[in-house]
Amino acid sequence: AMSPAVGFYVTSRTSYSGTFEHCLSFEADEEFQVLRWSKAGWWWARRSRDGQQGWVYSSQMKPKMCTACHEKVQNLPPPQSEDDAALEAPFPEVEPWPPLPPTDE
Repeated sequence: AMSPAVGFYVTSRTSYSGTFEHCLSFEADEEFQVLRWSKAGWWWARRSRDGQQGWVYSSQMKPKMCTACHEKVQNLPPPQSEDDAALEAPFPEVEPWPPLPPTDE
């Protein structure tokens, strides 16, 4: 079964210049479709205006959906393994995961 989290839409809260490899840059209020997510808080997303894909940080995004739906999405467990994630990905991939950007932790 497809996870309901895959393919949901969000909009950016702020502008961001993607400083790391595989990161998207964006202006405020741009629309993204979230395709994958990681436990580190990064989401692999497709930028709606041009279809480019890359990592966006989840805290920089806001839901483009009702609050109740957003809460359900937030409470979903992440994929249990690389295999699960690969099955749920709606697009073909060359490698299981693009490298995650570094985190401040």
